[in-house]
Amino acid sequence: MLAASISFAVMNLSGKIVGETSSGMTALLIRSAATFLFVLPVTVLSGSSILHPRPGLLLLRSLLGTTALACLFISLTKLSTADATILRETAPLFVLLLAPLWLGERVSRPMVAAAVVGFTGVILVLKPWSGLLQLHALIGLLGGFFASLVMMVLRLMRGTYPAHVIVLTFGLGGILVGIAGGGHHGLGLLPPSLYSWVVTLGVAGTFGQLFLTHAYRYAPASSISPLSLTTVIWAALGEWIISGLIPDILSMIGFILVTAGVVSVPLLAPSTKTPP
Repeated sequence: MLAASISFAVMNLSGKIVGETSSGMTALLIRSAATFLFVLPVTVLSGSSILHPRPGLLLLRSLLGTTALACLFISLTKLSTADATILRETAPLFVLLLAPLWLGERVSRPMVAAAVVGFTGVILVLKPWSGLLQLHALIGLLGGFFASLVMMVLRLMRGTYPAHVIVLTFGLGGILVGIAGGGHHGLGLLPPSLYSWVVTLGVAGTFGQLFLTHAYRYAPASSISPLSLTTVIWAALGEWIISGLIPDILSMIGFILVTAGVVSVPLLAPSTKTPP
């Protein structure tokens, strides 16, 4: 999971550099195309089908995941990498709010308190009182919301498709949305000096997805999910090294509160064990 977090931090930094020169949709297209081309041979050789058993859920997961990723890359064009990343990592907080309605799961009062702490951190990152609340910040938060929907759809899909089929359709969805959003036009705006960042974006995003898939396959989600929040640390560190930008004090406090809220949620979940 740590490898996945570092990979996604590198992806976010690369996506910001590429997106600022072209567009967020161009970054989405590059990342999605790399993932699709990498996973396609595996899917073909395995003989897996996307038509069975639940193609509707597979399509929904692809659309929601692509929307979440598009929101991330669009927000990165205007926000700091650390701010955009922490807004994306609010997904577990949205799951807490939506799971009782969608999945019928129980939510305890301590879990609600953890969510309040987390969303207080979000407010500190957004700083709505400053009069500088950006549309791109709200888009970044919307990315966290769509990512939470992906998590819930994946729960419904448990055991239906192998991971490479899910990742393949996710990549295909990103290619289609990226082209529909004009991302292919931005490819011509990229100077040769950024080609290394283009490659890094595609490679880091693809390997991050693969590392993430294997992490959730071999370890309990409750033990590795908190490690995903280290993506914010790696992203902030990389941004400081590249551009010298350091998050302001309110954003840092916000990061801490969001992290506390997200990490606390699984620890406070009601026990599902039956009494002896």
